[in-house]
Amino acid sequence: MGLLAGEGFALYALLAPVLVLGANTLLRPIVRSINRQPIDSTEEEHHYLISLDCRAARASDIRSLLVQEFAGVPDIQFSELDSAFVDDTGDVELTATVTSPKRRELALEAIVSRLADAGGVKRAGWRLGVQAG
Repeated sequence: MGLLAGEGFALYALLAPVLVLGANTLLRPIVRSINRQPIDSTEEEHHYLISLDCRAARASDIRSLLVQEFAGVPDIQFSELDSAFVDDTGDVELTATVTSPKRRELALEAIVSRLADAGGVKRAGWRLGVQAG
């Protein structure tokens, strides 16, 4: 402003602070509105479906191993655990639904890989489940 006034541009020297004050005054409600918005607007819960096919004789051991594996992982909770006989083969299909407030794909992959190596497991896999809304 001083430079503008010194060079003979008095009108511009007066206009500059008016524009700055006007912009700050008019934009203040918008800034307050933005600052009121939460950073994490909603805590989205992730659902994962784990499925294992195993021999019927080892089903209870595999189910126990599944529960033990997830017990050591923070931020993951079981929401459902089910087992059913597969009619044609006599095998057992174990399905589990786990939930987490955080993404836990790497932990799931490691656990399912370890379970796939357990004796009696024929197939092991996981996928992202559909959130109930």
